[in-house]
Amino acid sequence: MKKVLILHGFTTEYRIPFLKELNRILLENNISMKVVVGQPSKYEKYDKIEACDFFIFVRNIYIYFNKSYLIWEPVLSYLKGNDLVIMRQAKRHLVNPFVYFSCILSNKKTALWGNMKSYIFKKAGNQIFSLNNKVDHWFAYNDLTKKIVESIGFPSEKITSVHNSIDTKSERAIYNSITDEEIGILRAKYGIETSDIVGLFCSRLYSDKRIDFLLHSITKVKEDIPNFKFFVVGDGLEYNKILEFSKMNQEWFFAVGAQYGRNKIKYFKLSNFQLIPGLVGLHIVDSFAFECPIITTINTFHSVEIDYLKNGENGVMSEDSLEEYVNSIINVCKNKKLYEFLKVGCRESAKLYTIENMAQRFANGIISCLYEQPNNSL
Repeated sequence: MKKVLILHGFTTEYRIPFLKELNRILLENNISMKVVVGQPSKYEKYDKIEACDFFIFVRNIYIYFNKSYLIWEPVLSYLKGNDLVIMRQAKRHLVNPFVYFSCILSNKKTALWGNMKSYIFKKAGNQIFSLNNKVDHWFAYNDLTKKIVESIGFPSEKITSVHNSIDTKSERAIYNSITDEEIGILRAKYGIETSDIVGLFCSRLYSDKRIDFLLHSITKVKEDIPNFKFFVVGDGLEYNKILEFSKMNQEWFFAVGAQYGRNKIKYFKLSNFQLIPGLVGLHIVDSFAFECPIITTINTFHSVEIDYLKNGENGVMSEDSLEEYVNSIINVCKNKKLYEFLKVGCRESAKLYTIENMAQRFANGIISCLYEQPNNSL
């Protein structure tokens, strides 16, 4: 039986369904998987994760500076006996070069898994030693990451685009089970008429989300669309801005704080679209699953998942100006045909970006890597 070791640094609850499905597929192909995980840094606030039988728990060491950190994962003693070791692609993972050279010396294959976001809008800068071109295989978050990895000269046939996603199957089931009565209760609570147009922001509230830009935008939209209402679901460092705005606009603007599970999904079902002018990341997959198209801007904050947005098909991306963004929102509000087309696009995209598809792609890449020629170049 072939053995694979994944060095995950730390993981979050939303990754567990993917890892379980990946483990299931690999076992069916006579491949054993272990995942090394440690505790998150002080900057990440995550609940304790479920213990899986394929987890190896370690105690990470963090070095903090300038509101950032480096991480040392004590994983070297776990390398023995594995055929493939998959590392997270990030300069902060100090152990990666040591893992790589140890694997080279013991004839093990290596791979990277990451998003290469630092290469999207600018070069990542000169590095004394980079593994990006030296490993045997690449697990790219999605097709955008794959293009970036290809651009640095890595062979296309040794790159697997995994279509990074979250567990939408269970969330979609909740969405479909929410009744008209439940939505009616929510409408009554906030005075939302069936003829109203409802916008939503659902994410953490911090600077990269461009909260000030959002508030200026919806103010302009409200001037043109009198029956426009808006919900903010989430909390974070800039939550006070939302609270102050809600006090001045309490007839149409509602800050409801962080919501989870069924409660969160109710707001998606009530809303027509999502407004996120700043960083768009994995929550675009929520947008697809809940048929709530995202309207965003062209900007440098986005994570690589922005590649899933097809402008005018499953979401809208405007030029990066207040006027253009407001016009895009108003156009969706007034153009029913466009809005219905975007909803159909969301439903179709929801079929592509799933945990099941991601796990199958990742497993296919592992199988391919285990049986391809090694890249033992320094």
